[in-house]
Amino acid sequence: MTLVAYLKAARPMYRPDTLIVEEKGFRLEYRAWFDGDHIAILHEEGRISDDDWSRWRFYLSQGKLVACSTTVAYPPGKKYRHIETFGLFDPKGGLLYGTVHADGQALPARDRLMRSLHDMYEQTANSIEGDLLERRRLRSQKSAH
Repeated sequence: MTLVAYLKAARPMYRPDTLIVEEKGFRLEYRAWFDGDHIAILHEEGRISDDDWSRWRFYLSQGKLVACSTTVAYPPGKKYRHIETFGLFDPKGGLLYGTVHADGQALPARDRLMRSLHDMYEQTANSIEGDLLERRRLRSQKSAH
């Protein structure tokens, strides 16, 4: 069974939650699937315009990022218009496998770059996890009153 097939089959055991941020034409939507009090899967969709958007997919185990896939589109005039990354990491954050493509061209997935992306993505996922858990705590307090 592939990892994707396993995740799709296991998804019903996770508890979903969503966080949406909108401001002046900018929209971010986070969809999280929790395993207990930790995010197991986090999807991010961001959009400013048809030419300026992002899609991130994070897979975590006990708060540690183990895999990620990102696609970002930039508006005309930028060095690259479309960048895709994929990373598979060991539990300590070391790169096991990584790819970077810019406008369809393979670029070196340098360890330093991928480690930096790993740390940034793990921090993002843990921050969203904290926000969603706090929102859940506040909701349960309101319903208790």
